[in-house]
Amino acid sequence: MFVRVHFSIRALCVLAALAGCAAPAPMPDFTPEDFAALQPVLTDAPLIPAREPITPENVSALTELGQLAGFGTPKSLALAPDGRTLVVGTTKGAYIHDAEDLSFKGTLAEPLYGEQVAVSPDGRLAALHGAGMVSVYPLNKGTLPSATYTATERLLFGRLVFSPDSSTLVWTSSPGELSRWALGDARPTKVELGNARVWHFFWAVDFSSDAEQMALATEENNVHLWRTRDGAHLAELPVGVPARAVRFAPAGDLLAVGVSGGRVQLWQTQTRTLVRELIGSGRNFYLITFSPDGSQLAAVDSDGGITVWRTTDGSLLDQWRGLPGGLVVDLVWLPDSERLVVLTTSHLLQLRLGQPAPVRALVRFVACEDAVRAAAFSTDGDWVAAVCEQDVFLSSATRLYLWRVADGALVRVVNLEADAPLVRIGANKRAPDTPVSAALSADLQQVVLGFAGESEFLLPEGTHVEGGAVQLRRVDGRVLHTLRGHSSSVVAVAISPDNQTLASGDSNGMVMLWRARDGFNTRVLRLRGEVQHLAFSPDGRLLAAATEYESRVWRVADGTPLRTLGSSAKVAFTSDSRAVLLLTPGSQLRILRWEAHGDSATQPAEEFIFDPFREQNFWAALAPNGQLMAIGSESRIVFCDLRDGVAIERHPLRYGAGTVFSADGAQLLNIDVFGQLRVLGIP
Repeated sequence: MFVRVHFSIRALCVLAALAGCAAPAPMPDFTPEDFAALQPVLTDAPLIPAREPITPENVSALTELGQLAGFGTPKSLALAPDGRTLVVGTTKGAYIHDAEDLSFKGTLAEPLYGEQVAVSPDGRLAALHGAGMVSVYPLNKGTLPSATYTATERLLFGRLVFSPDSSTLVWTSSPGELSRWALGDARPTKVELGNARVWHFFWAVDFSSDAEQMALATEENNVHLWRTRDGAHLAELPVGVPARAVRFAPAGDLLAVGVSGGRVQLWQTQTRTLVRELIGSGRNFYLITFSPDGSQLAAVDSDGGITVWRTTDGSLLDQWRGLPGGLVVDLVWLPDSERLVVLTTSHLLQLRLGQPAPVRALVRFVACEDAVRAAAFSTDGDWVAAVCEQDVFLSSATRLYLWRVADGALVRVVNLEADAPLVRIGANKRAPDTPVSAALSADLQQVVLGFAGESEFLLPEGTHVEGGAVQLRRVDGRVLHTLRGHSSSVVAVAISPDNQTLASGDSNGMVMLWRARDGFNTRVLRLRGEVQHLAFSPDGRLLAAATEYESRVWRVADGTPLRTLGSSAKVAFTSDSRAVLLLTPGSQLRILRWEAHGDSATQPAEEFIFDPFREQNFWAALAPNGQLMAIGSESRIVFCDLRDGVAIERHPLRYGAGTVFSADGAQLLNIDVFGQLRVLGIP
């Protein structure tokens, strides 16, 4: 029998104060190879050092020490006429880099969506286009926009371009029209385009350098040309196959068209005739750009490879494959027509013709806004790791980022996509090889990943459905084990504090325990509903799982169920392993505490219910020093003094989604719903 008590915030804090603190295990040494790999790749945004542990006496001085992620997903590049000033547009803003050494020079605009960026021919202005807004900034100041137009319609995919005299901006707007904005005017002028029906199946748009012509690549085996002044339809180029990319040469005399089958066609814009066809690797090209002198053309294929040809005779000059950072987002030529600056989903790279490897590389864009699968401090507090999912174009990528807390340096970026497809769908298609769940070991040396299974709704009734796989990897990405046995997608994973046991849960309510050293399946447990969360107790002897219908606690050694509880979205243990915290979908926190250790208990002695905010995404974290509890929602954190149960501080948040204390209690890793990671502490 147990007592149900509706608790005040004071009583909740008093209860939490009774929980002990588990001593952190030392972080194992890296190998010499690891030390060689852990050189800083980003050091221009260091964290402010935390001066002391966060306590009830100083929590009012809590402040942001630095930001580990949040520069946004890279979207576009633009090079100023000086050949040195490089503007990078992301989902969070626009940033200035030196094109020669790639070093970060400053923030041009933030927060602001930079789907496309452009620099005026006189080098004085930078324009950003995206999320229904076009903004123009003085490039040498980067303060407030000198002029801004907020579009009422959705802006379409395509380039943003200045006129040669830098007085007018042109971009594609709603289907069948484009916008011309004389910067002295309050609003742009809409220009209707003739033969607008072709807009229903378009792939890419480009403007000539003088902003007088526009080209549109369509799925209907042709490319259309318009005059931007009056919208007159100039020509239809019969490319013969679906066109995926278009780009005008700097002089405007040639138009490059990337077509299906990994080929690029060169068309003469005056005579509308095909000059030649450049043959690639067979993969479709989705980005094309001419060198400044027009003598060379670079194209990016769907596998992230880059091919360069000479435009005068179509000869192949160079190729790069397997570049750091995965998918290529954009690229620009430097003025010497010998080097390229390439923007990938995490890197800025500089390539030189004739050299197989990048001559310079900078990891700058740590983009976690789509989903943070896992985040944690190491047990010694020296490291922070995060597993983040990032959407790029129509695909997604999952990466592990590792930072050093002492200087805020990002020291490792690891791609966590499966090296080979893990699940087959039907005869030819395969399930996505992007993890759908992740967990980090306490020492940050290993990561366990759960992958999707077959999509049942795509298959005929009665068809055998192959479940998702589980992978255990080192933090350098090396696969230790690939584990199978689930009947559906693996949507929750966990690893025990001693790294000896893995737990995985799927969408059918199956929980499997695995021996980490050899991948042997030691036990299969069952729940009703999709497993939403898994957690080991700090001593590793208990496992808790949560579904929308029920939550359950088992003894790991023999799988004995100790308690079946109500539904919850997340589940966690107090540091003494004698109480379990259930966070329900309705933002209610329940704490169930055992009188004795879980090995001998079958019922909780007390059940406490606490509902402080009546908001969604409610969460709580216990400080390892036993003095504080952080209870939070999307808008704020309430800190409780666990010694006397007093709520002593309310810290405002923007879109908070969770927080993690470091082992020494000196830092809080705060995660918001957009995936930004900020470190809070006492400076």
